[in-house]
Amino acid sequence: MTATLAIDLGGSKIAYGLFVNGNFIEKSEQPFRFFGDEKGLLTAIETQVQKWRSYGITEIGIGSPGRIDDGTIYSAVNLGYDLLPIQQKLEEAVQLPVYTENDATAALLGELVFGSLKGSSNAIFLTIGTGIGGGLVIDGKVYRGAANKAGEFGHYTYMRNGIQCSCGKKGCWEMYASSKALIQMAIESASKDGMLAEFTDGAIESLNGKMFFKAVSSGDREAIIILEQFTTYLADGIVDLLDILDVETVAVGGGISRTGIIDFVRSKVQSFHPSCNVQPASLGNAAGLYGAAVLNTYSSRRAEHD
Repeated sequence: MTATLAIDLGGSKIAYGLFVNGNFIEKSEQPFRFFGDEKGLLTAIETQVQKWRSYGITEIGIGSPGRIDDGTIYSAVNLGYDLLPIQQKLEEAVQLPVYTENDATAALLGELVFGSLKGSSNAIFLTIGTGIGGGLVIDGKVYRGAANKAGEFGHYTYMRNGIQCSCGKKGCWEMYASSKALIQMAIESASKDGMLAEFTDGAIESLNGKMFFKAVSSGDREAIIILEQFTTYLADGIVDLLDILDVETVAVGGGISRTGIIDFVRSKVQSFHPSCNVQPASLGNAAGLYGAAVLNTYSSRRAEHD
C-alpha cells in the first residue's frame, strides 16, 4: 500500500491531502502564517505529518511556488523564501521520503494524470490567479526546460513597453489577463455612479471578483465591456502561445475558469486555431494536491530512497 500525504503550499493557506493507492481520501487546510519564517513553516508541516501518521503514510509530496531544484525552493517571493532545502530538512525531521515540485507543475501533473488533460500528448495548462502560471506537456511528458523554469507564461511580453510588472519587465501577459489584472481594470474603468461603484458603496478600491461577476450577471454594461476586453487579452495570449507550440488542448484553471468565460475565449482562439480545444481544468483548487500525490513517479528531481 502507498499512502501519500500531498501538500500544496500557497500564499494564504497550506492544503494537505491523503491519497491511498492514488485515491483521494481526506483533506485539511491551515492558514499560511509563515512568510519568511522557514523554521515556523517546517515545524508546522512536521506537526501535520505527525497527525497523519496514524493513516500509515509512506511518503510526502510537496508543491511550492518558486523554482524547485534538487528539493530546494528558490525565489518563492510570495512565501518569502529563497534557498530553502525543504526536502532534505523534512526527510531528516520525519524520516519519510519527500518529493518536491513547483506548484504550477504539480497542478499540471494533477490534470494530466487525473483530470482534464488525461490522455493528452501535447497540451498547455494555465493557472489564472494573482498572476498566470502553468506548464507544458510535449509528447506526453511534462516539459520543464533546461533550468526548471518552463511554463512561466505570465511573463512573456504581451505588450511592448506596457504595464510595469513586479518581475522587472514591462507588458507581461499577467498584467493584462490575470484575475488581479481584471479587477484592476474594473477599478480604473468604473464610473462613479455605476453598478460597480454601488456594490462597493463608492469605495471602488474594495472591489473583488465576486462583486464584479455579480455585476456581469446582472447585465451591467460597464462590467460586460470590461470583461470582453479581458477575454480578448486572455484569448490573444493563448493564440500567441499556440502559434509557437501548436498543442491540441489548453486547460485553464483558477477561479476565473468557473465563471463561464471559457466559451468566449475558446471561440476567439479557434478562429485562429480551430483544432485546439480550450477547456476549463477539471480538478479546481485540488489539482495541486493531486499532482503532489504522484511526485514519486513524475517529479523532476527525486531523492534517492533505498
